[in-house]
Amino acid sequence: MLKARYYHSIILAAAVLAASAMAQDTERSPVLRDPYTPARYYYINPLPGIGKQLRDFQLLQEANRGDSEAQNTLGIKYLLGDGFAADTAKAAYWIEKAAAQRNYSGLYNRGLLRTKGWGVPWDPYAAVEDFRVAAVNGLPEAQFAYGIVYTDDLIFRRDWETAAHWIAKAREQGLTAADEVLTSMLERGHISPADTVLHDVPEDSPSVAFEPPKQEEYESASPDGWSPVFLDFEEQDETAEISTGTLLAEAVRTSGLAEGDSAALAARIAGKPAPGSDSALARILEAVAAGNPEATVFYGRLAETGAWGRREADPLYALQEYIHALFLESRRAPALVNAMMEKNAIRSKLRFDENIRTDRTAMYIRAGLAMLQFDSTIGGRNIQEMLVRSGEMGNVRAVLLLGIAYQRGTWVEQDIETALKIWGQAAENEHMEATVRIAAVNLLTGAPEDSYFWEIDLLRKAMQRGSLIAEVALAYAYQSGTGVVRSMAKALEMYRDAAMRGSSTAYGELKRLYEAKKPEEWE
Repeated sequence: MLKARYYHSIILAAAVLAASAMAQDTERSPVLRDPYTPARYYYINPLPGIGKQLRDFQLLQEANRGDSEAQNTLGIKYLLGDGFAADTAKAAYWIEKAAAQRNYSGLYNRGLLRTKGWGVPWDPYAAVEDFRVAAVNGLPEAQFAYGIVYTDDLIFRRDWETAAHWIAKAREQGLTAADEVLTSMLERGHISPADTVLHDVPEDSPSVAFEPPKQEEYESASPDGWSPVFLDFEEQDETAEISTGTLLAEAVRTSGLAEGDSAALAARIAGKPAPGSDSALARILEAVAAGNPEATVFYGRLAETGAWGRREADPLYALQEYIHALFLESRRAPALVNAMMEKNAIRSKLRFDENIRTDRTAMYIRAGLAMLQFDSTIGGRNIQEMLVRSGEMGNVRAVLLLGIAYQRGTWVEQDIETALKIWGQAAENEHMEATVRIAAVNLLTGAPEDSYFWEIDLLRKAMQRGSLIAEVALAYAYQSGTGVVRSMAKALEMYRDAAMRGSSTAYGELKRLYEAKKPEEWE
């Protein structure tokens, strides 16, 4: 049984910093919350013309007089550009004023700013203290956010029972996302039904009092959407069949396809090709070529079922795509590979005999399984020979994998220069994933002060097609200031998104960043 660490993640937001997700419970104390709630502005009664301007002026006066709810509301309006020019620094200033007076909505909102690094220094540990204080005092969004902190193993050790306690408190107050998270936790066996029933736990659970962070260089970029996220980071063995519809939805979402493309592809899968299905499939193939793991497993499913536009199904080709998706850090691929390897017809085609040397796909599969330590019957020399031969027969997947072997030092001595030369062979034929890998290595191994115009431009284009390699490489670029203006906010956003899609590389970097930021009091 193939076991690989991959991340099943669900975006379950209690607070999205975007105008389309804004709602609140009191007249003038907004919190940014559940994206499933229709956008409503309770804190201001829209008035035409001069009336609205007067209301905003009065709000500013009240904030200057020290009214904490007015300060919090004013901060949100600056953040969203509602009635005032969008200004992250001013938003942080007024939200900080409210939080300093222990306004619980202000504390929660400041926690979000600290978590993201918007207008204030990035400090997830101080953010947790903000969430805790607001949660203890009954703010449901803060209760949800504080519960989520116990699930990701970044700040606290994972504690499902404590997480369930706080998330259940938020659910009791009607927070939609909280109910969905508890349901997911139950389905995955992390908690029992009893854990979702409110019970007494120490309300002052692990926390450290923090002084306001010292002023330093911080981000002032406008918010573009972040929320507390439930990430299930445990090693999983997913045995339930993954539906084609699920794979389609994930491929469409990460490839940037339109709803019409999704409908056309669904019709194709159903055996009823619709207008536009060929062009939609072509866009999926562009994403596959860029190294999009979701698009790769979806295309593998099309090959497995025969809906890929060729004469018949090709399960062996499908298995090749699933294996390659593993090297792209797909969270779906382990279960798909396991399911395929349980089929006798597949195993019979992979026997290590003379016949396999005439099948470029079978050679790739045997080599790939050996590199994943799923197959211990063949050694490094045979792996290398099969990949070379498969590549010579025109299998670009084999060329990519041979480069990966040299990059990682798997069964061969690690040699980055050789990896780059091998990928260069595929890049000469305009294969985008090979070019992306070259660009990523250039960024990761080059000097930050050098120029990387070609690499950054290429990686951005590949990221638009859903390349996880490109997203992680760009996150590093923003983290280090290599080829771009340094921005921890953008780096963290990209690492989080990549981790949610299954990248152990991105999650590992998040762990490292959080550990480096940990205050001495938490040691």
